[in-house]
Amino acid sequence: MPRDIERLLSGKRREVARLLVEDGRRSAADIARALGISRAAAGKHVKKLLSSGLLRVRALVDPRRAGITLLALLCEAEHSEVNRIIETLSRCPRTVLLATLVGSYNVMAVVAAEDPLLVEVFSLGACYLRRMSGVRR
Repeated sequence: MPRDIERLLSGKRREVARLLVEDGRRSAADIARALGISRAAAGKHVKKLLSSGLLRVRALVDPRRAGITLLALLCEAEHSEVNRIIETLSRCPRTVLLATLVGSYNVMAVVAAEDPLLVEVFSLGACYLRRMSGVRR
């Protein structure tokens, strides 16, 4: 669990979050047993974590089993254009993750390619990311 999130959480709630990060399907009864608290208290902690937005419950697809290749695309963008580029990339249905980076490459997009031809297109730099206004390389 990221340290900044841990600092936002109090003792028992932090432990509940840690247990859920390890196994998001863990029951309130199991959490209660692990922490020596009542099932009701465990349930309240879970409810608070979910309602605060600190934790979310999501199903994840294993990309390898689904025949999907994940590719990390790095680009160097004009500093003044980074937010616009991130916003544009966020609308692409193939985008899995976006991040700004420190260093010469300052934008990273992780994209999903379910077809070997798409892997080749992305690998050759033929995707629209490299042609976007404000992208140097």
